[in-house]
Formats: sequence, structure tokens, C-alpha cells
Amino acid sequence: MHTPYLVLTTTALDFPLTYLGDCNIPAGTLVVVPFRSQRLVGVVFSQDITTSFTGKIKSIEATLPYNITQNFISFIKQASTYTMIPMGHILKMSIMLKCDALDKSEKSLPSPTYILDRLVLNADQQTAFNICNASLNQFNTLALDGVTGSGKTELYFSVIQSALKMEKKALVLFPEIALTEAIVNRFKDTFGQAPLIWHSDVTPAQKRKIWKQLQTNDPLVILGARSALFLPIKNLGLIVIDEEHDTSYKQEEQGYYNARDMAILRAKHEDIPIILTSATPSLETYINIKNKRYTHLTLGKRYGAAEMPEVRIIDQKEYPKSIITDPIQYEVRKRLTQKEQSLLFLNRRGFSSMLACFSCGHHFECPGCHALLTWHKEKQIMQCHYCGFHAQKPSCCPKCTNTQLKDLGLGVEKVEEEAKRLFPNARICIISSDTLANPATSKQLLNDVEAGIFDIIIGTQVLAKGHHFPNLTFVGVLDADRSLRMMDLRAAEKTFQLLSQVGGRAGRMARKPGLVILQTREPEHPLFKALKAYDRDVFYETELEERKMLAMPPFYRLISITVSSLREDILQETCRQLSYHIPHTDDIDVLGPAPSALYRLRSRYRMRFLIKGDRKQNLQAFTKAWLSEVKLPNAVQLHVDVDPLNFM
Repeated sequence: MHTPYLVLTTTALDFPLTYLGDCNIPAGTLVVVPFRSQRLVGVVFSQDITTSFTGKIKSIEATLPYNITQNFISFIKQASTYTMIPMGHILKMSIMLKCDALDKSEKSLPSPTYILDRLVLNADQQTAFNICNASLNQFNTLALDGVTGSGKTELYFSVIQSALKMEKKALVLFPEIALTEAIVNRFKDTFGQAPLIWHSDVTPAQKRKIWKQLQTNDPLVILGARSALFLPIKNLGLIVIDEEHDTSYKQEEQGYYNARDMAILRAKHEDIPIILTSATPSLETYINIKNKRYTHLTLGKRYGAAEMPEVRIIDQKEYPKSIITDPIQYEVRKRLTQKEQSLLFLNRRGFSSMLACFSCGHHFECPGCHALLTWHKEKQIMQCHYCGFHAQKPSCCPKCTNTQLKDLGLGVEKVEEEAKRLFPNARICIISSDTLANPATSKQLLNDVEAGIFDIIIGTQVLAKGHHFPNLTFVGVLDADRSLRMMDLRAAEKTFQLLSQVGGRAGRMARKPGLVILQTREPEHPLFKALKAYDRDVFYETELEERKMLAMPPFYRLISITVSSLREDILQETCRQLSYHIPHTDDIDVLGPAPSALYRLRSRYRMRFLIKGDRKQNLQAFTKAWLSEVKLPNAVQLHVDVDPLNFM
């Protein structure tokens, strides 16, 4: 006799379907089921004791020797409710593998044997460790708030060690792939071998083996990007979110979610501790510390005898024609004499932000986006950093045929050209997402920097965190106020975090004190005063007051609705229909529709609604009820972003 079961499939459905199967299939079992013309992986939720369907019910084709826990199923349900991503889509992020991959019999990865008890903590680290250690086997959000170079990594390595001794697994998330090489090397030095790695550059075959190994009871450590959060890890005992403030934890395509927030939710359902680490916590984390929702752990001093670097502010208006001002030039030359390294930081790829006609002023835009093409002189191409479009440099202006095309704005390639002119004998390299194109080149380049092969490093934000260069003693930040000019609610917060992190690369060894010079056109801005005086909390309190006055996060919550279409007329009509059906309530505001800051992206026109309410309001229920009233045409796409970070 066959039993009806509720099975959630790896589709975009938000509910399980009924299938027939053998008696006594346990909830959480992975199964293979037919769905339309496909064979899909699904998970058994429970027996379907309420079905009244009288038609033909399809049968489960096979049960697989894998299962996910009830805690993980509960996490999927609540994560779906909060993010408004269909449950089936979250399951697909968790399973990732196709039926034949899960069925495939293959040689498993060897169980790692970690070397333990190598770590030695100082007094501050030991105090924080004792609190973390006491939280194992229960849910607790621990905010590890330590200055750059204070030994946060060593501390959470010690907590991982405790989890391994308890025969548990540990999951460590990093915001960017570029950071994994540095942390893997530190992990190998400490534990004798590398952790399991999970990110987009890992091969499908390796991912398949790792996924299966995570279904065992072996004590393991997995280090990954945000997607690793949804892996069905059996016997999980600890989650660590390194650089928790980093906006790279926000997934902004194929389902919007913040991996940091969802990791806290997962830790709650698993009843395990989660450690959030940062030298510059997000304002959301900062206010949760203030309100004692999180356990606050502090490391206020650099490890050993190292001191925090001195910070100086330079008014760039006094050097109007200089890319690299005289004070920064002086400090770089000083380091060259002392055989020490300098970092020149500019958070802009390419040679310049655009090419323009010297005669008529025409500038070159992406044909599919309302965005200027960045000029990459080395490759001799103009490129859109939103959609990837690129084109060769034209021989003349398409409007007036003038052959004089001028590069405007500043990028790391132009900084390199100027640095080579000023310091002709220096060994110089660029580190950006363009030069860290794959794991092999990334590893070699970062190892060369650490070994002291280069004298001057010119870098973007990929260098701002997680890297330890022992011979780097000077950081010069060019155009330090650039990100303050962005149309972004969090512009000041992000700028403070970025500059604090990049400055923290300097002088991490006791014998070599560090110096940071910030080159800015707004030296009187409170942000720079806070950076110079290391007055983070004063700056954060000012930011919180402004957010409260504006009724913005973290005091209020937002949901962004982006509507897009290749046809502008269809988009405008759809927005009119959506506006007409907005539910009326005094407690929730709907702003818009308004054109997105980047109105055209990848050839699609985009309009945005912004839903705002205080933290007591159920914005998700409001949004779901509203959107159910409008049938969208096939030519329109709609994206829901809960707690948006990007307003482009």
C-alpha cells in the first residue's frame, strides 16, 4: 500500500506537492520525483494526511541515502517567509546537485585529521574565548568587536578547535573569494591541513564530494562564500561570519538575502552559537550590541606589541593637479629607502572613469545600461562594470569625428602610470578584481606581496580586509571621499568601514609602526575626524541619530520592489496597475514608483517601489497581499528585496 507524502521539490514553488511512496519514509529523506518532464530531487516534509485529491497522484521514483534534519527544514521555511524567496528555490540552493550526481557512487574524500592545541591566546583573547566556549551547544549571537590586527582570527580558530573536540562541524563564511587564500594558509599553519572550501570557483566534481562529506558525522571545517550557508551540514556546531559588516554578504540576484542575517536565523534553528567578527561592525550589529541582544566581545589592542597606525588627513584642494600628493610621495620614498612596502588605495578599477571627446564633450555609454564605460588603457578597451559589455577604443568621436579623446577621472591603472613616473626604480603591482581573476593568479600575486617582492601595491577594496602583509607600513588613500558622494543611505557608514579596514593593513608588526594618510577634498567632514581620532562609537552614534530622524534602518525596515522590462511602455503601465492596488494603511508607507538610479540595466528599463514601516510591522505579509492583486505580463520581471542594501 502506498502512502501520500508532502514533498518539497527543487523548483520555484513555495509549497510541497503530494506524491505516493512506500510506507514509513522518514521526514527529511531526499527523494527523486517526477515533475512535468523532469526528474527532480525533493525532500519529504511529512505524510500528507489531509489530501482529498481524487485524481492520479505521481509516485516517488527513488529514495536517496541522504537526509536533512527537521531543524534545517524549519530554517528553510522561516528563511523563505522572511526573504520572500520560494521554499523550493532555497531547497535548490541547499541541494545543488542533480539526481544522477546524488546517485553516483564514487570514492569519497578522506576524513581530515586536524592538529589541535597549537594556539596560544593572550589575556584578552582568553577572556573572550571563555565566553564563546561556554556558549557551545546553545544558541547565542556573539559579536567579536576587535581592532584590525587584534587577533580575531586566532580567537575564533580556538572556538573552532573546541567544536572539533566535541566531534562537531564548523562553518566559516567570508564575504569574498579573494580572501579565502589568506585564511586557508593561516588555517593550514594552525591545524595542519586545509579546511573544505566552497565557492563559485570550486569545480562541480569537488562540490559533489564535499556535499556528500558534509552528510557524514565527521568533525569538519568548511570555509565558504555566502552560498555555503545553505548547505545541509550534519552535526553543525558553530557558525562564524568574518567581516560581518561587508555588503558582499548580500545576494542580489536569483533570490535576495543577506547571508549574515540568515546565518543568525540558521544558528537559532540549529541551537548553536554564531560569532560575528569585525573591526567595524555594521550599524545593525552595533545597535544590537547596545540593546544587549548580542553578547559583546572586545579586543581593543593589536596582538603583541603592535600599535594602531597614526592617521593623518591631507586636504587635496591644496594640491589640485596632483594624483599622488607631495606628503604621500614623501612617505612612499621614505619606505623605499627603509625597504618597506607602501599601499596606494583607490577603489576604482581601470585607467579612468570614462573617455570623452575633447572637442564636443561626447562621452561613451554602455548601449545596454545607463552607465559610462570605464576606460582600461592596458587592455585598450572600454568596459561596462555592470553588464560586462566592452568595446575597442574608437579612432574618433562618433558625433564630430574629432580624433582627440580624453580620459577623465581616476582609476588604479592611471595611479600605476603616475607611480611609475614618480618612483621609476620601484617594483609596483595592481591588486583588483581584474588582476585577481582566478585562484591560481590570486594566490601567486598575494604570496609575492607577502614575500616582499613588490615595493608599492596599488589596490582596490579587495585588499581592504583579511590580508596580513608584515612589511607593509604605509597606506596612502587617494580620493578618500569618493564613496561619500554615492547616492546611498549607508554611504558614510560604508566609507568609514572601508577606510578603517584598509588603514588597518599598515604596521601590523610591532617593530614597524604604521602610518595612514587620507587624501580628501572634505577634510572637515566628521568621518575623517573620527578616523583620525579612532572615535568609531562617536561616529556611529551620529549616524544612528540621522537614521532615526529620517525613519530609516536600523530603526525602520524597508522592502524594495524592482519592476523591469525590455519595453518601457509595458513597464510604465504595469507600475500604474501596481500603484492602483497598493493597500491603504496608516502604518506602512509605499514610496514610488520612481526610476531606479540606474534606470536601464542589461537593456531592461527599471522602476522601483520602496515599502517602509517600523519594526513591528509585517512588511512581508503586506507585500505578498499587494502583489497578489496584480497579474504581471510575461514581458515584466519583478524582484523583491527585503532589507535592501543597494539602491541602484
